Amino acid sequence: MPRQFENEANPDAHARTTAREILDAVGDDLAAFVAGRVPAISADSQQTAAKEIPMFLGLMNATYQAKNLDAAKAWYTKALGVPPYFDQPFYVGFNVHGYELGLVPETAAGDKRAAAGVAYWNVADAHATYQRLIDLGATAREPVQNVGGDIFVGTVHDPFGNVLGVIQNPNFKIEPR
Repeated sequence: MPRQFENEANPDAHARTTAREILDAVGDDLAAFVAGRVPAISADSQQTAAKEIPMFLGLMNATYQAKNLDAAKAWYTKALGVPPYFDQPFYVGFNVHGYELGLVPETAAGDKRAAAGVAYWNVADAHATYQRLIDLGATAREPVQNVGGDIFVGTVHDPFGNVLGVIQNPNFKIEPR
């Protein structure tokens, strides 16, 4: 489709339909999905040059596994203070100020998994948020610590074994696209 990346409705259409189409085509055999765009090739002279198109637009989704999806949904609803915007037996999604926290059922999920890259969620007060998560049933993994300047980070294990990070970083500002 010509100019598809300039069509403002295109990302919304993909958000509503593409994931469902992929899941319908693959079925239950999907273990992971990674997407991006390849460089566009321009032939405006005798020499063909590659023009890089940005692949990463920002963090959109952090997904966590849970043996008991209903229990995880209830806990995250309480921890985040919002109900899920998407609630199906195969996926529960929460909109956290424009970013998505997703829950997927996984019967083999361990009680306390190792961090495989930690998603740190931006918070106004790392110490208070960390304590609230502990009060709600999370267990301490790495206590909140100052990692330089006025930046504080900490991680917990949610009640379902996932590593959940919090970060207080007043220096980071979301840039408009």
